[in-house]
This record gives sequence, structure tokens and C-alpha cells, in this order.
Amino acid sequence: MSDLHQVLWLRLYLNACGFSQVVTFDMGGTSCDVGLIADGIPPNYFRT
Repeated sequence: MSDLHQVLWLRLYLNACGFSQVVTFDMGGTSCDVGLIADGIPPNYFRT
């Protein structure tokens, strides 16, 4: 599953649970990804 699909599914799940402000965190061996969903809307860009 691509990162975009994961974000979209997470957005649907969180909306169903009543959350609109969320910070996500994924830590790997040598990387760390942080994401923000504000007002139920994930950003439409990616930065490294």
C-alpha cells in the first residue's frame, strides 16, 4: 500500500472516530516520518 493510500485510509478512520486534529509518527531504522492532519484534511504535498 502506498503512503498516499495509508494517509487516505487513516483520514477516513479518524473522521469516523471523531478526530480532526492528528499528528502521525512512523520511526524506522534510519528514518522518521511525521505527518499532520489538520481540520480533517491532510496536506497535499510531501517534504523531506
